[in-house]
Amino acid sequence: MTNNDTQPAETAVADSSCQALLAVEARLNKTQELAHLGSWELNHQTGELIWSNEVYRIFGLIPQEFTPTYDAFLDYVHADDRDLVNSAYSTSVQEGKEGYEIEHRVVRKQNGDIRYVYEKCEHTRDASGKIIHSFGMLQDITERKLVNDSLEQRTLQVELLTSEQQFILSTMPIGAAFLKERKIQVANAAFDKILGYEIGGTLGMSSVGLYPDSETYLRVGKAAYQEIAAGRTHTVETTMKRKDGALIWCSMVGRAVNAATPENGTIWMIQDITERKRAEQLLIESNRRFREAREQAESANRAKSEFLSRMSHELRTPMNAIIGFAQLLEDDRNNPLSDDQQDSLHEISKAGSHLLELINEILDLARIENGRLSLSLEPLEPADICFECVSLLRHLAAERGITVTVAPAVSGRVVADRTRLRQVLINLISNAIKYDPEGGTVAVGFELLPEKMLRISVRDSGPGIDPEFLPRMFLPFERAASVDGLIEGTGIGLVLAKRLTEAMGGAIGVETTLGNGSLFWVDLPQAGQMEAFEAGQVAAAVPLHVPSVRERQVLYIEDNPANMRLVKKIISGLEGVRLLGAESAEAGLELLCSTVPHLILMDINLPGMDGFEALERLRGNLQTRDIPVVAVTASAMSDQVKRIRAAGFDDCLTKPINLQRFAAVVNTLLERPVPGENR
Repeated sequence: MTNNDTQPAETAVADSSCQALLAVEARLNKTQELAHLGSWELNHQTGELIWSNEVYRIFGLIPQEFTPTYDAFLDYVHADDRDLVNSAYSTSVQEGKEGYEIEHRVVRKQNGDIRYVYEKCEHTRDASGKIIHSFGMLQDITERKLVNDSLEQRTLQVELLTSEQQFILSTMPIGAAFLKERKIQVANAAFDKILGYEIGGTLGMSSVGLYPDSETYLRVGKAAYQEIAAGRTHTVETTMKRKDGALIWCSMVGRAVNAATPENGTIWMIQDITERKRAEQLLIESNRRFREAREQAESANRAKSEFLSRMSHELRTPMNAIIGFAQLLEDDRNNPLSDDQQDSLHEISKAGSHLLELINEILDLARIENGRLSLSLEPLEPADICFECVSLLRHLAAERGITVTVAPAVSGRVVADRTRLRQVLINLISNAIKYDPEGGTVAVGFELLPEKMLRISVRDSGPGIDPEFLPRMFLPFERAASVDGLIEGTGIGLVLAKRLTEAMGGAIGVETTLGNGSLFWVDLPQAGQMEAFEAGQVAAAVPLHVPSVRERQVLYIEDNPANMRLVKKIISGLEGVRLLGAESAEAGLELLCSTVPHLILMDINLPGMDGFEALERLRGNLQTRDIPVVAVTASAMSDQVKRIRAAGFDDCLTKPINLQRFAAVVNTLLERPVPGENR
């Protein structure tokens, strides 16, 4: 199976993962709504805090109007509880605890309503023990808390219950029982019902029979005794056994009737929380599935990026030979080609450039989709950029007799990335030229808009666009049926222009009338009153010539024979330069034991030792550490180029090799002084 075969499968996995993710999220939100149980997640690496819809409801907030942060959360915690909550969280982080549990109050600022919540948090750590994620649940326990508070107020009076109080106790929806010497002395109907007994069925029972096993009984009893003996209320969630043997989850609150004499009896209130526990378990399982689905989606995206990187390398390697040799043949004055040969060579160059354009556009689109597009925004004169673009396209316009005009500049600059704005405008202007009839006109104009925006428009005199096609105009690989196959194009240019424009904070659109031409426009933010940046000078083309009074040696380490032949051909035209070749990094290092070149060209993807390891060895050797080394790579992905720069290469050449760029790099580096050589 080839890399191309795996791409549909990888895309299908990503789509399936996204659908599963949405289904899990919908079920999770419904479950939390029914259980009044919300969830939250904190990413310690990015600081991002995510709340479920139920958490927003508990806080009385609308998700679209509130951005959750830890500080914003604390602001909604009751002022008297804020230090306690913050301490519970920070202590669990600093002391390496697995998490924390706490009850506290929150205040709904819209109406001042106070809600009681039960909060539970668990931390996830990496291999080094550092916390990377915190997952938590939040339950609104206001009603239960109010009942518990009522219990605490009444416990001291239990021994003197009146008939009226007995009636209230018997009709309470929450179970209540009075225990003395571990036996049930009094229990209301709700207590018996929760545990599956008929009314009065639990009287005289030992409390040990209410637990699933002795281990649970001893664990709960020990903790309860310590709390109650100290005069405190004990709260616990545990499994209990019904009369029929079924296990249920109960929330229990217990307190001594008289704190001074706890041996005189305790009163307990219980609530069946089995459904809540099931909801919690479902929440945990849903979170696990959510993380798995997210990891699958991220894995699919990584696989997609890796595939694009490999495809970039595999496509650019043969393109290097095609375009490079075509350039050499065009510039070969010693062996001029016939007119027919020149025409054929022109078609080869044109096809190669078109394919290279397609490769670059696909890679740019992938970078944007993956959030890896790097922009350098600065104030720019739109008219200057437009004149640059028109100058670059003058030959295309001249071939078709198209007149291109640029309107006078308006008083305003835009904030944009120079390279990306030029890319957008070249696409729009070249489209206008290609779709115009021969002898037509293309007009570039400017307009100041409200909201501190500036519009750049490109109007043509072509046939216009079918209104039915307009909704698909900015979709990938979509082309109008009237021109598909007749006019060269990739179907990616406009969608790329749209994504780039939006990434720069702008917008793009089209206005058209059949038979009356089209107007494409780009709206970008104005630069305001910032001082103008100094315009950089455009570098002149560097001639393929290296002035030298002595022979200079260049070592090229490359395993692809076609690429080696191309560079040999280029170097043969440089005065005073001799090329040495090696097919692997190992062979190149062995050659360096007997010869020290003035410059090394290093392919990155070599068999065996790659270019990065070879550079490391060169820099670690006293004899070779000062030799300039240029990386030559077929990967144009930004991550690869950044890695090359960080590794310490003196420069980087991407395939297909541009002759002018190649000559400029060689000129610069061969003019460096060589250690131990008199110049």
